[in-house]
Amino acid sequence: MSINEVLKKLKILKHRGVYNLFSYKKNGFTLAEVLITIGIIGIVAAMTLPSIIENHQKQETVSRLRKAYATLSQVIARSAVDNGDVSQWEGASWGEDLTSSETTKKLETFVKTYIIPYMIVTKDCGLGNIKGCRNEKFCIKSKQQCWNSTPSYAYYFITPDARYVILYDNSGGVTVNNRFHVFIDVNGNSGPNVYGRDVFFGFINLKKSRFEFVGYDAKREDLINDKTSWGCNEISTTKTSCAAIIQLDGWKIKDDYPW
Repeated sequence: MSINEVLKKLKILKHRGVYNLFSYKKNGFTLAEVLITIGIIGIVAAMTLPSIIENHQKQETVSRLRKAYATLSQVIARSAVDNGDVSQWEGASWGEDLTSSETTKKLETFVKTYIIPYMIVTKDCGLGNIKGCRNEKFCIKSKQQCWNSTPSYAYYFITPDARYVILYDNSGGVTVNNRFHVFIDVNGNSGPNVYGRDVFFGFINLKKSRFEFVGYDAKREDLINDKTSWGCNEISTTKTSCAAIIQLDGWKIKDDYPW
C-alpha cells in the first residue's frame, strides 16, 4: 500500500471520529492562567488557614484540659479508697495558726501522701523553684505582664501530659478553707504559657471530696462579665475562671471566649 493510500484511509477515519492524527492538540493551561489560579489559592489559604489553625489549637486545649480534669478527679477517688474520707486527710488544716514553714511542710506531706502516688509523674520537683518544673513564666495574652509561675512555697510536678502546681488556697486565710489551689499547664513547659490558653486554675476541695475548676458554681454571665483577675474576658489578667467557662459550655470554646 502506498503512502498516499495510507493517508487517504487515515483521513477517512478522521472524518468518522475514530482517529484524529492531524489535528491532535495537547490540552493545558497557559502560564497566565496557572499564575492566576495559584494567586487565588494563596488568597483563599491566607483567609482560611489561620482560622483552621486556631480551631485546631482550641480543640487541643479543650482535650488536654478535659483530660487533666478527669485525671485529678480519678486521683482523688483512687486515693480515697486507700486513705479514707477525703475531708479527714492529713495536711488539711482547719484554721490552724501555723508558721509559713509548718504550712509548707503540711502541703508537702499532703501532696506526697495523697496525690503523687496516684499519678504518673515524670518529674517530681517538690517545693520551690526547681529547674525542669518551673522554667517558664506565666503571662497574660499580650505578653506585657508575666509572673514567675507561682510562689516558692508551692509544690511542682510534671506528668506526661501536663505540669501541675499545688499550694494552699489563701483567698480566705492560708489554712482556713480546707482546699488546695491547683495551677494546670495543660501542655507542660511548652508555650505559649498564657492564662486562659494553656494555663488554668482549680481547687482540690476536701470538704466536697473532689477537684473543681475555679468558678464552677457561678453563673456563666457573671464569669464572662467579671473584669477582675477572677473573670474570663479580655480585660481579666489571670483569667482564673476560664476553665470553668469551657466546662460550663460543654467542653467547648465559644466565640465570646477570650482566646
